[in-house]
Amino acid sequence: MELGEWPSEAYGEFRDRMLDLEIQFPCILGQKGFRANQLRFAFLSDFRSCKSREELAKALAEYGQQARTCGQYTSFVAFFDTPCSLRSSYGVEDFEQVFWSLLQDIHELDEQSWPVDVPQDVDQTLWEFCFGGEPYFVLCATPAHHRRKSREFPYFYVAFQPRFVFEKIHDQTVFGRKMKERIRERLIEYDEAAIHPALRWYGQPDNREWKQYFLPDDERVATHCPFHAGAMNKSLVSEFTTRPSELGRLDENGQSCNAPKQQEADEKSRPCRGVQ
Repeated sequence: MELGEWPSEAYGEFRDRMLDLEIQFPCILGQKGFRANQLRFAFLSDFRSCKSREELAKALAEYGQQARTCGQYTSFVAFFDTPCSLRSSYGVEDFEQVFWSLLQDIHELDEQSWPVDVPQDVDQTLWEFCFGGEPYFVLCATPAHHRRKSREFPYFYVAFQPRFVFEKIHDQTVFGRKMKERIRERLIEYDEAAIHPALRWYGQPDNREWKQYFLPDDERVATHCPFHAGAMNKSLVSEFTTRPSELGRLDENGQSCNAPKQQEADEKSRPCRGVQ
């Protein structure tokens, strides 16, 4: 398909990193999936917009329906239009709030029920993000990361890896243990930051999957998760995701949801929830 200017640039940069044989990208599964043409991509609107959340929910639902036919190492990567001004003005913490508000928003757009065999409580070892009835390991990369190169990218992107990809990759298999060792070796070579302490095996008693989704540029470990499945803890999410106007969400016309308007219109308007 023909891509526009920024999607072509984003895809080209991603491709180059996946195919670089000199500096090997740490995610071996992602690299294998790309080379086998098993990855699927979406190029979405400015991540501040309400439209981008709707686009992501629609694209992820479509991917979930075909994921098991794409291959053993499949993943879904959603690139977001990231204006140059935001690449320099947004910090890691700003993108962290964007990330969690994004997951919360698409969760609320999900037309499928949360899988009965996956806990909704983020403090459970078997919790993971689910959409369209499928559980996913989620990670993202941002322009604000500098030391943790494996989570740095010119455009904000979020990747969803289906749980079935990891069925044979865990601490109970020789293959899984060797894979973990190889990934850690690559991380040491690739990143300028130490391996983050939150990187653990899914299902281990001391593991919390959500802590691996968004890694900071240093070794800090988050103490609470702003995502809530089902009945949302609105006070916690609001506290975490409320942002000053310069980080405002955009409406369907590309205008800030918090931009000054006529008083009557402003009183009647319903701002986008999330990054404000």
